[in-house]
Amino acid sequence: MPEDREDGPTYRVIGVSRPRADSLAKVTGTACFAADQSAPAGLLHARIVPSVYAHARIRSIDASAALAVPGVVAVLTANDFRVVAVGDGRRAVPLARDVAVFAGQPVALVVARTEAAATDGADVQVVRLFAILHDARRWNEGSDPDHGQRAADLAADLCGTMFHLDDARLTVLREACILHDRGKVSADATTGVCWDADRLDLPRVGIAPAPRLMSTAEGKRRAGNRWYP
Repeated sequence: MPEDREDGPTYRVIGVSRPRADSLAKVTGTACFAADQSAPAGLLHARIVPSVYAHARIRSIDASAALAVPGVVAVLTANDFRVVAVGDGRRAVPLARDVAVFAGQPVALVVARTEAAATDGADVQVVRLFAILHDARRWNEGSDPDHGQRAADLAADLCGTMFHLDDARLTVLREACILHDRGKVSADATTGVCWDADRLDLPRVGIAPAPRLMSTAEGKRRAGNRWYP
């Protein structure tokens, strides 16, 4: 309740500055967040596979490619859950069973030993580094055929100080940088994701990406749709 005063009511809570209990820990860098917790041994990672179409009938789900990725433990579908819904309830089921009601509705769940394997086999750290580095030594937005090599050399210079990769992963990053503008496609999941992400950004310079120059199924789908849903 407010206390009545001649200049108006004074509140004990509303409008009164209160010290935050976690302020000191946050400004001194000692606060502990969820990402700081050590993962228990044997923890698995999961990623949903969404439908790219609305009101689409699910005839079958081929999990063979996902199961072939090292580290993938299982691919779960609606048949693995005892949840059956009809009508509007189909929107709320964990995984779509016979029909994907809306675009983006989960239809499968990939479970793997690492986050990268659960995503699609691509090395997430390498993909992120590629996004930062592949054009970092470009001199212009036009013709600059050697910028990929310069980016690869920069990656080698920074590895060990700004980031850490073993020799095999660094080689993947460097080759992705060197060859990303050569019109090639790659069967390697990491390299393919790097190149597809770069080419899907080409409309910023007035170039429409071609599905035939995409390495992944998702890249081909997005390149075939001008709005990139």
